[in-house]
Formats: sequence, C-alpha cells, structure tokens
Amino acid sequence: MSDESSLSNSALSATQTSVTEWEKLLTHFEWNEGFSFIVILIPDADQAEIRRQTLERHLAASGKKLHTIRFKNTSELKLLAVTLFDLNLPDDIGAIWVTAIVPEALKDYEEWAAAWREGAARLNQFRNPLRRKFAVPLIFVGAPWLQVALREMAPDLWSVRTTVINIEADASPLRDLQAAHLRYESKEQSFSASAPDVELALNAVAKLRGKAGNEAELVRYLIRAGEGLYATSNFLKAEEIVFEA
Repeated sequence: MSDESSLSNSALSATQTSVTEWEKLLTHFEWNEGFSFIVILIPDADQAEIRRQTLERHLAASGKKLHTIRFKNTSELKLLAVTLFDLNLPDDIGAIWVTAIVPEALKDYEEWAAAWREGAARLNQFRNPLRRKFAVPLIFVGAPWLQVALREMAPDLWSVRTTVINIEADASPLRDLQAAHLRYESKEQSFSASAPDVELALNAVAKLRGKAGNEAELVRYLIRAGEGLYATSNFLKAEEIVFEA
C-alpha cells in the first residue's frame, strides 16, 4: 500500500469515527428523555460552531431551539453555576449548549483553565438541584483537557454524565469532504480539478433524490456540490451535504 493510500485510509477512519460519535449525540435527542449531562470534547472553536449549528438545525426540525451560553471572560466562567440557575427557559428550548473552548496553545490558557475548574467545582455541589431544574440536555463543550478538569473538580456532576463525545482534530469539514470523496470516487466518475458548479450539482441532486437505483449517482452529485460549497467557504452547508452523502 502506498503512503498516499495509507494517509487516505487514515483520514477516512478518523472521519468515520467522528461521524459515529456525532450521530450518537443526535440520536440521543430522538428519545427526549429529559435532563442529561453531555460533554463534547473538540479541539477548536470553529469546529465546535459547525457542530453547534448542526445541532441547532436538528432541533429546529422538531420545533425546538438550542440555548447557547458563551463567556466573555474568565470571571463569567467562574460564575457558571449562577448563570445556569438564573436561566428561565421557554418551553421550546430543546437543549443548553455551554461553550468555552480553550486550546492549550492559547496565550491565556492557564487563566481560562483555572476558571473552568473553579466554575465546575462551584457547580458540583448543586448536582441534584441542577437535574431538577432542567428537563433538557445540558451540554458542556470544551477542549479535550476539560474531561480531566470535570472529573477532578466536579466528581458528583461527572458521575451522572450521560455520554462524552470526542470529536477528533481530523474531523474538520475538509476532512469530511475528502473522506467522502475517497469513499465514493471511481475511475469512471472523475471530478474536475476546478471547483464544481454548485447550482448544476444541486439541480441534479433534486432530480435524483428519492429515486431507487440512482444512489451512487446521487452520492456523486452530493459530493460535487459539497466540493463547490467548500471552495466558496460555505463550510456549514458543505458539511451538511457531505453528511447526506
């Protein structure tokens, strides 16, 4: 096997793992079981925002909204418990997304890491009141090191976690797109070196979608549309198209 083939297979494997993890989260919302505590570990804020908007669309399909909590500074993060217990959510909220992604390479990483740990420690003593307050999933989103911080500083809260979703660094929209391309491309279905025409590809998709026997052709045009969208920096729509493929 060539080095190029090994690299391609590795990228595909990483993406498949990431998609499986993410699908696990989306499936969780189909059950609508009330409160749950979910932790998403993801390397950077851009990837997290893509996932957040994907979940937002997923909830919207069932008439629900995603309530997002971001922190302007470390002082706000330390008051995590106060922020959560001050919430009065309308009935159409389907989940709460709490995010502060701080890579270790960040200049003020130590300050933010300390704030996460303090905020988690303060929240830990309110585990049971927290479960009674919210009838929807509570999602904490942070860099991979957050798992250790929560386990050490909020052991009571950590003990009632529902799942931990680990989104690998390779699971960017570009990796998703490359992996899907590698999976479905064939010698007979060569792609142009230039970015495909998105409108033409989506028109073909509309004609093929739902017609039995045309699945391979449908996938080909979905990926072409995804490539074109990615080339024009429409990353969110590109990821949505690739997931369908």
